[in-house]
Amino acid sequence: MTDFQNLELINKAIDNYALFNKTQKNVLKALIRVNIDGYSIISIKELCQMVNVTNTPIKNAISKLEQHGMIEDIGRRGIVFTGCRVKQSKISKIVNRYNLKK
Repeated sequence: MTDFQNLELINKAIDNYALFNKTQKNVLKALIRVNIDGYSIISIKELCQMVNVTNTPIKNAISKLEQHGMIEDIGRRGIVFTGCRVKQSKISKIVNRYNLKK
């Protein structure tokens, strides 16, 4: 899988991925939903609305996703998160593991 065309399969695979908690999974899925050409341009506030949680869990989820190489920060304005690049290769690994389990 080289792109994010099959969102249903990607969402199922992420939901099944044991390494991340619910908020981290929901943030990752939100970032994929708003992804255009490999980039997700979105604010913390917008993510809070999409995932229906407050700032702190979103910031923690972004940090965890960055630590695991799932996303790469594309630049901040000061300390403000403005978006990221979702690494398709990492998503592909999650989907491949999910497919092997089925």
